[in-house]
Amino acid sequence: METKRFKCSFCSGTGTDQFRLLSEESVCQVCLGKRELEFAQPMIKCAFCKGSGVYPGKRVTCTVCSGKGVVSEKPNMTVKCLHCRGTGAVPDSGLPCLKCKGRGCVSK
Repeated sequence: METKRFKCSFCSGTGTDQFRLLSEESVCQVCLGKRELEFAQPMIKCAFCKGSGVYPGKRVTCTVCSGKGVVSEKPNMTVKCLHCRGTGAVPDSGLPCLKCKGRGCVSK
């Protein structure tokens, strides 16, 4: 299985907690201060947080991608979710779409 290294989305590659929730010296809770994450391929950008790793409108990790900014691409997941229109969020609620699990796409 092929893997690829990416800069941590949650901390923007700094290795520190960008929100300083625990202290000014806290390490990033996603990459544990390593600044990078390694992912098995294929991966797609998280539709719910738009790849930021941050839950929209909050100061915590995205519940869909666990703060990584990407999710694993499932086989045949190429059709845009009609329920959320590909946004990964339930319209007018701010919650992840249950039909596509926040991915923005579903199986054919």
